[in-house]
Amino acid sequence: TVARKIESQFREDEVPEEWTAMRRLVWEKSIWTMLQENHWLKHKERVTLDAYLANGMYSSSFPVMQVSILAFSYQDVSQELKNRIFGHICQASRVVRLANDLRTHERESAQGRFNSVDLIAAGRPEMTLEGAREELTRLMDEEFEQLKKAIARERRTGATQQFLSHLIDSTQVLLDFYDLPRTAPARPDRLLKAS
Repeated sequence: TVARKIESQFREDEVPEEWTAMRRLVWEKSIWTMLQENHWLKHKERVTLDAYLANGMYSSSFPVMQVSILAFSYQDVSQELKNRIFGHICQASRVVRLANDLRTHERESAQGRFNSVDLIAAGRPEMTLEGAREELTRLMDEEFEQLKKAIARERRTGATQQFLSHLIDSTQVLLDFYDLPRTAPARPDRLLKAS
């Protein structure tokens, strides 16, 4: 199975056991959240925006990739720091989920799927889909600003400071890749830093 192959690869690469719990959590959540989204679709369940975003931040590959980078690169950090960094990864994943939803809304809607654009519109009956897209863009920019401020407050991270800077850069690169209308201007220098 995929899980066994992943475990085998981590053992082969000598990733310390202390990262196993976080790694397993992210992989299991990733699989479970994809199943949850399919359940919602199959049973035509509409959920709250908060529930959708809490679920959706794991169903993208973004947190799996970021936790893997942490596990391979930063082995000797405290559990408290790992937990704080994981919180930043989750915040970045919400931003990426919102960006993905904005970009894929028309295609998903044509397939009978819903995403955060629909949930924002459903929460405000007077709002048009265009208004919901604008609100999603505002929310995405607000969440990204919160992420940047939270990371700027991190002063005791030592070796992981580079990772946190890269987390902002890679989130910005994904936003630029999606080429979305934004309330905040894109930063071309982020592309160079993240590569």
